[in-house]
Amino acid sequence: MGVVSPLGCGIETVWQRLLAGQSGIRVLSDEIVGDLPAKIGGQVPTLAEDAKAGFDPDKAVTPKDQKKMDRFIEFAMAAADEAISQAGWHAVTNGAIVIHTQRLKSDPGG
Repeated sequence: MGVVSPLGCGIETVWQRLLAGQSGIRVLSDEIVGDLPAKIGGQVPTLAEDAKAGFDPDKAVTPKDQKKMDRFIEFAMAAADEAISQAGWHAVTNGAIVIHTQRLKSDPGG
């Protein structure tokens, strides 16, 4: 399993926090909620907010790819990476699979 949650990132840390009765729900900053009536919610902590289990986007995705992705995709990549690692699965090759190829005749009249 892989976890990215308001309790932190990583299955072991999140599980220990759940057993300790902790909650990831908290009062959110005005910057996030603005004029919304609800001022509480669950937000994935950053490394600055939680040095032990905060989300580190550089572990999940390269800085170049971070520019092309929404944050929720980075969360999914991190959780999937943890799940694959825990499963002990390692890719055998880094090759590509060709689905379909076609050669077109380029001779005049062809």
